[in-house]
Parts: sequence; structure tokens; C-alpha cells
Amino acid sequence: MIVQRRDVFLPSFWLKYTYDDKGNRTQQKSLAPAKVNGAADETTDYTYTTPGHAHALTSTSRFTAGAPTAKTTAGYTYDAAGAVTGRTSTASGQSFTAAYTDDGRTKTLNTTGTSTTAYVYDADGNILIRRDPVNTDTTPATTTTVRTAFIGSDQYRVVAGTTGITTTRQYTHAGVTIAERVGTAPISWLFTDANHTVSVAVATTTGGAIGTTTRRFFDPFGKTLAPTTGGTWPDNNKFLNTPTNTLDLVDMGARLYDPGIGRFLTVDPILTPYQPRQNNG
Repeated sequence: MIVQRRDVFLPSFWLKYTYDDKGNRTQQKSLAPAKVNGAADETTDYTYTTPGHAHALTSTSRFTAGAPTAKTTAGYTYDAAGAVTGRTSTASGQSFTAAYTDDGRTKTLNTTGTSTTAYVYDADGNILIRRDPVNTDTTPATTTTVRTAFIGSDQYRVVAGTTGITTTRQYTHAGVTIAERVGTAPISWLFTDANHTVSVAVATTTGGAIGTTTRRFFDPFGKTLAPTTGGTWPDNNKFLNTPTNTLDLVDMGARLYDPGIGRFLTVDPILTPYQPRQNNG
């Protein structure tokens, strides 16, 4: 599969995905326009050798043209149910171990032994509270605990050591998200694609005038392709306009999704055996 976009004013990209007969992704190639301007072409190889798990991703290896031996690697381990129990990566801050509740939902993600992302669920299994060990609202990010409560599409964030609550509220029309307000800041107009991923945010001033236009770019699986342009993105929602934790894992209801590899951390609990398309679910 080849995905390509050429644009005079916005970042262009060229991506090629290769799959085996089982539907597993075996390689991804990104030509330089998919990276920061001037970056080299990039190749990522995927291997599947985990005993007893034919569709489980075992490892990835990423390298750039001209430096094939300087690889960034990641390895994955699984429990008997097929859930990811750990990721060991040579990329800084990307290794973690995962623990799950008795009904298979993500309980904690531990990155350093003391840095833990934790989840609390309501009676229906929806994420109610997420505790992050890093505050990404600051530049650079700081190691300060942040608790976020999710009520409908609204988010309520409390940073440790502070007394205020920052509310992120989104507004919809005909089932499509069109605007957002974070805290007491003026409203931002949001523009979504067919998957409801917001790629353009237009800020406004206190008087209602149009302000800075901010753009961001994703591949078909939700991985960020290029740096955000224009300004600072107003929230932490990414792929499918869904909340994303500090490990860049997307909180898709009962399961976490990794846009970097296009896979969920756990097996789909609602399995239809006669539909082969669910094999990689």
C-alpha cells in the first residue's frame, strides 16, 4: 500500500506499507518529505516470531538511509491472552510494562519503576480517570503528576501542587466536532477529516477575531508525520479525536491503541472467529 501527498505549502509525504499473507505489516518506508525537512529516508522492519502468537508483533527495527546500522529497535512481550505486557525500546522514554484488570482493561503503564500511568474505569468500562506522571502542558514537559477526569467529551485536568481545574470542552454540530474551549481561553474552531481526527485548529481572540491557524499531520494509522505548524495545539487528543497519554498511546475506550505500529495493546474481547479481518485486532 502506498500513501502519498504532494503540496506546495504544506508538508508532503510518501509512505509505502508491505504486508505478508497473514495481513501482518512487515515493512514501512517513509521518504524524506514525511519527516522534518532535510531528513533522510526511513525504513522500519517488523518481525513476528512470538511462539503461540502468529499475529503478535515481536519487534521493530527502524533506520535511516545512509546509517543502516544505527537502528532504533523495540521488542514486545505478551501474556497468555495475547495482551502486551511490555515494550523494550532504545528510544528514550518509550519502554514500559503493562498491567491489566481482571476483565482485561489497562490498569497501569510503568515506564521507569516510579513513573506510572494509571487508569480508573466506571461501571460500564469507560475510562473515568487517567493519572499521568508527566505534565505535557509545559515546555519542556515536567515530571508532575496530572489527573484527568473524562465525562462525556469533556476533560477536567488537575496538576499536582495546584488548586485549579482546567476544563477542555468540545462542541459538536450534526455529530461532528467543530470547536473547543480550554480553560478560560477563547474558543478554537476545529476541522476534522473523515475519521474525526482534528488536523486544523483556528484560534480566536477574546473579541472573536480569527487568530493563529495550527496544523498537524498524521499517517493513515494515526502516527504523527511532521511537527505541528502555526502554533501550539490546544489539547492532547490525537487520532480519531481521542485522548492520548504521555506514551502516545490512544485511549480508545476499553483498549489502548499504538498509532506507531497500528495495533492495539490487547486482543479484541468481542471476537468473531469467521471474520479473518479481526486476526490483527
